Amino acid sequence: MGTTTALTLVDRLSQSVGDYIAEVVTTNVAANAYIVSTHLNKWDGGNDNSFKDWWVYIASQNNNDKERRVRTYAASNATANVFGGNLSADTNVADIRLGRYSYADKLRSINEAIRETFPVLYRPIVDTSIRSATNTYEYNLPTNLALGEVDKILWEDEGTTNAIALQFWSLIYGWRILDDGSQKKFRLPFNPTNAITFRLEGIAPFSTLSGPANSIETSEERELSLLTAYAKYKLYQRFEQPVAMLDTKRYQTQSMQAYGEYIRLKMTARKPRPTATLHLGGV
Repeated sequence: MGTTTALTLVDRLSQSVGDYIAEVVTTNVAANAYIVSTHLNKWDGGNDNSFKDWWVYIASQNNNDKERRVRTYAASNATANVFGGNLSADTNVADIRLGRYSYADKLRSINEAIRETFPVLYRPIVDTSIRSATNTYEYNLPTNLALGEVDKILWEDEGTTNAIALQFWSLIYGWRILDDGSQKKFRLPFNPTNAITFRLEGIAPFSTLSGPANSIETSEERELSLLTAYAKYKLYQRFEQPVAMLDTKRYQTQSMQAYGEYIRLKMTARKPRPTATLHLGGV
């Protein structure tokens, strides 16, 4: 199973909405509020303030993962004056992204897509961290499975002293998931009388992303395309309300088109769900 970083996912989303400019600075970032890249001249049409109120995201060097809004832009020297305090001085050229939508809004939309496309998109989970306790029927679910769904619970008797012996797992039937609103637990249909290791199998949403190097647990193109389509829908939806009426209609149209793209891709990108255990009672 491959992985894909947050920065790559944001780049994909930016490209899908036509909001992707990726360049390097041509003057090292200094301890001021200026970002200089003559590469931007091929995008500015020779016009000052072409990028006024756009967002600059710095993707490497000492200001990695910092984002600033553009105050003014001078085409003559390809310099963006950005809001906020002074940046940190660099000794090497930094990678930058420039867009109408902020990196933060794009990443937020991707995280919403991760949550809302579950269980269409998911990561498989196998957890063997829980050990039995005497006279205990209920055990807290691991965090990842508390956010997802449990398909199977198995057990292994820890009585063997052979550390290299093959593990043999036996299915447990009749278990239940309990949820009091604050903590999810699984309840056994029996009381373990000896040391047992539990093996929980299920699915969970992809990991939530924060830093640009964080990653989700897939590199499959079909899954990435599906996630990007839904993230695009969420990004447009984010801007439907607080803008002028004409822009609202435009964003509504774009969000509906993006959701239609998600539905179309969903027909081919959805992966089969692991087989779950029938709850028949007993052990």
